Formats: sequence, structure tokens, C-alpha cells
Amino acid sequence: MEQSTVPQPAIDRVGPWLIILAVLAGILALTWDFLVSVLTVLFDPVFLSGFALTMLQAAVASTVGGGIGVGIAELALKSKRCTQSTIRFLRLGMWLPFFVAWAAPIWWIRWGEVLQAPLWAERILRVVIAISPNVIFAGCYYHLSARYILQLNQRSALSVIASSILLQAVLFSFLAQVFLYRDGWQWFPYPGHAWMARPVATILLVGGFLLLLQRITGNDFEKTAEMTSIATVRQLRDSNWITFLAAGILWFLCFAFWDRFYVFLRDFFAIAPFWLVIRASYRLLTTGSMIANMESTLWHDVAVSAQEITEGLLVSGVLAFIAVRVLRAAAGLRLRVSWLFVFGNTLPIVVAIMLMPWLGVNHWLRAVIVGAVSFLPFAQSLWGLRDQAVVSRILLALDNALPYAFVGMLFGELWAATAGLGFFLVVARALGNRTEALATSLITLGLMLSVSFTLRFVIRRLCRSEIEKLAAVTEMH
Repeated sequence: MEQSTVPQPAIDRVGPWLIILAVLAGILALTWDFLVSVLTVLFDPVFLSGFALTMLQAAVASTVGGGIGVGIAELALKSKRCTQSTIRFLRLGMWLPFFVAWAAPIWWIRWGEVLQAPLWAERILRVVIAISPNVIFAGCYYHLSARYILQLNQRSALSVIASSILLQAVLFSFLAQVFLYRDGWQWFPYPGHAWMARPVATILLVGGFLLLLQRITGNDFEKTAEMTSIATVRQLRDSNWITFLAAGILWFLCFAFWDRFYVFLRDFFAIAPFWLVIRASYRLLTTGSMIANMESTLWHDVAVSAQEITEGLLVSGVLAFIAVRVLRAAAGLRLRVSWLFVFGNTLPIVVAIMLMPWLGVNHWLRAVIVGAVSFLPFAQSLWGLRDQAVVSRILLALDNALPYAFVGMLFGELWAATAGLGFFLVVARALGNRTEALATSLITLGLMLSVSFTLRFVIRRLCRSEIEKLAAVTEMH
């Protein structure tokens, strides 16, 4: 391993000030009017309250959902087979609630009236209830990964689990603001001369919050990358037909729960019966939609979204390779700048949208958004597996970045699109066809599962010996 001659405590003290000075220098290099616009946004009480509300929503969802997820994980840890199967299911299954919530028209439900909660709690409940299922699944997955795969004790696992859950909740809460309109945090750009003022202010606020979270938990880029790579290779090593079958049973139980408790759930989430959604999925892929002027099948939209995901992963892969090469070339530089990866999946979305005036509203804008969301997991995988063969590194990095690429695709097509799975989903939901909207979300999820299964199959075929060796090496650490 390369060793740096720069003392780590000195880097920890100097590093944050370097980025602060760089940001200030960049702002001062811009026009005075733009600087005034950014400062105006930063001191706007409405904007600040929106930021505080978003972080509060993420914190409440993390506390409630994360606590439930950790409790479920503790029960699963009592059985080795149950633990392995649950991990295999949750690796992609934890994204199921996100796809369903993105399609279900739940954002207009007045939760304060349904739950008879005070009005001040309304704005918190609308996001917390929507993203809590995601956070529960994520909390269960991260807890099982930390305790079973990484073999961390409770104290060591606490910071890893807490920061992972909170980062996931921040991403979900941040994206959910788009659905809330006036009730949400309007972080996205506004037309006019100060187009970038809100995004820049957002980067400063959210970046500061994420930096503080990293300093408190101590989970920097390198530490997270190493744990991610270890978890990935050990999952591959432990996978077999028994865990595959058990994970399939858990998928079946999720959909059976949906079907069995539909009558109860529809009063809260306005979802459609599961079997109607399955029939609608078949119809969309064979005969077309029931929505007026959209009679063609969904395969064209599948192709559009697949193209955007492919281009986005190409963008994130190239940028991740460059970043990893730079970090590996100079250890001193790595220690100074690797903490910049704290900006994670959230802030690159803002940067991508800021490029809209130059990229235009086309598939390249959406591809850049996909690349922005998937960049961090791609870079983490490449860095954590930097001593392995190039083919296995790329395939594993693609597999780890894949769910985030699909999230970026859905968000990008919500933002600016005329075709694609995310676009069709939004149109179906806006026209009140919740069955076809949910069907489209399941088709999107099925596409993600199929691609991931294919990638893992190829990895196990081509890199079986490397996976075994790497798993053996990680067991010794």
C-alpha cells in the first residue's frame, strides 16, 4: 500500500478549508450580480426553511424506518440461511418501494387529515411516510451487511449503518421535493438571469451537511469503498441456488403482501390491486396502453430508457476511471481530495441540471443526470477493487451502480423527456391511470433485475477464481 508523508490530522484540518476557499474564489470570479443572487437565496428564510425541512424529513425517516429495519435485521441474524437469503433479496429488493412510490399518486394525499395529525406535521409526514418503506429495507440491508458480511461488532457497525441509512434517506427526500411543489424545498433552478443561484446555494448547504455527517461518522470515501468491495465479493462467493430460491420466495411474499392488504393500503397510498397491475404490464408490452394517443406498446420507451441508462453509465464510468487514476497516482493528493466524494449522489444531480442551458433538453441531459447519480457507487467499486482485473472491476462496478442509474433515469425523464419509461409513468399517473403507472414501475424494476442478474451471471462465469481469491484475502483482514 502506498503511504503518504502528509500527516492525516493536518489534512483533516486543511482539507475543508481548501474547498471552502476554492468555492469562494469561484463565486468571486463570477459577476457581482450572481454573487448577490446566491447570497440572497442563502439568506432567504423560505429557502433555508425548505432545506431544514428536507433534512428533517430525512432524519425522521432514518430514525423511524432505520430503527424498524435494524430490528428486522436482528431477527434475520438468528439464522445463517435466512441472513444470506435476506441480503440477496435486499440487494435489489430495497429499491422496490422506491419504484412503487414513484408511480403511486400518493404525493397529493393530505396525511394530516388521514392520520388526524396537526397541520404543522403535514409537510413532514408527506415525505416520511412515502420514503419510510425504502429506508426500512435499506436499514435492514446495511445492518445485515455490516454485521454478517463485514463481521463488524455493534459499536463499529453503528456509524456505518447510521450514515448509510441517512445518506439513502437524504437522496430519497431530496428527490421527493419535486413532487411537493409549493410545500417542498424548491432547490431546482429558476428561469432568469440567476439560473444557477439556487443550485449553487443548494450545493453549499447540502454539501456542508454531508461534510459534517462524514466528519461525525468518520466514513470517508476510502473506508466506504473498501467495505463496499468486501461486501460485494463475499456476496458473490456465498451466492448459490438455495439463497437464490429463498430470495425469490421473499420477492413473492412482498407481492403477496401487496395483494393481501390492498384494501387497507389503497386508503393510504391509492395503489391498484397487484394482479390488475400484472395484467396491465402484459398489455403494455403486447398490445399497448389504454391512454388516448398512446396506443403503441411500451417497447419503444424501454429502448429509450435503456439508451439513456447505457449512456449515463458510460459517462459515470469514464469519470470514475479518471478520478480513480488520479487518486491512485498521488497518495498525498488522494488524502487531500478524496473527502470531496462526500457530495455523494445528491449534489451531482444539481450540477447536472445546471448544465441544461448548454446540453439542452434532450437525451444527453438525461444521460448526464443518470451519470451524476451513479458516479459515486461506480467510483467506490473501482477504487475498492483497484487491485483486481479490469474486466471484473468494470462488471462489479456496473452492477453496484445499476440501481442508482435507474433512479437517475426516472428522475431525468420526470424533469425533461418526451419518451421513456419514466416519462410514460408520469403521464399515466397525471392522467389518473394508476394501474398503468404502477405497471410501468414494475416493468422498470424487472428490467433492472434482468440486467443485474445477467451481469452477476457473467461475473460468476468469467471471474469465479478471482472472486474466490479475493474473498479469501478479505477474510484475513
